[in-house]
Amino acid sequence: MRSPIIWVLFTVLVIGLTACTPAYQTEGVRVSLAPVTYKLSLSAKSSTGDTSFDEFIRFVSHHQSLILTQPIHLNYSSKAGAKKTVKARNYLLAQGVDKNNIHEKAMPLGESDWQVALRSYQVQTESCDPVTIADIHPKKSGCVLTHNQWLSKVHPEKGVSAPDTSHEQGNY
Repeated sequence: MRSPIIWVLFTVLVIGLTACTPAYQTEGVRVSLAPVTYKLSLSAKSSTGDTSFDEFIRFVSHHQSLILTQPIHLNYSSKAGAKKTVKARNYLLAQGVDKNNIHEKAMPLGESDWQVALRSYQVQTESCDPVTIADIHPKKSGCVLTHNQWLSKVHPEKGVSAPDTSHEQGNY
């Protein structure tokens, strides 16, 4: 009769000791945003055509995805720069940029007459140590999984890697 009571007490004791232990919880990867500013400073005076505006058009075509989604700052420091800024604003509106994303401001620019500035934010994740076969204990920082998840959200093209065909070519 005593053995069932001992087993019940032993079971209650084991359950009581293990029920209060902390569960294994992973911490997410730390993500930070780094501001990246793209600026183009131009001179409005030109003896051969409108080269400064051609440079502006090249800048816009190079940063097309940012131009359509981020605020654009057009700064000028002279009357000629103000005219170029108006021309640039009209060009951006014709390209489909929201008029609320275009900000014009008069400010001293040094030797240039007008300037275009864009700000973008890039996601930076912490570096992760590669997982090896020697890692028998689970890592507390779910770093590898979360790091790859952030990379796939921000730069999906980096998640797709070329298949390793070195073994097919005899390179081991």
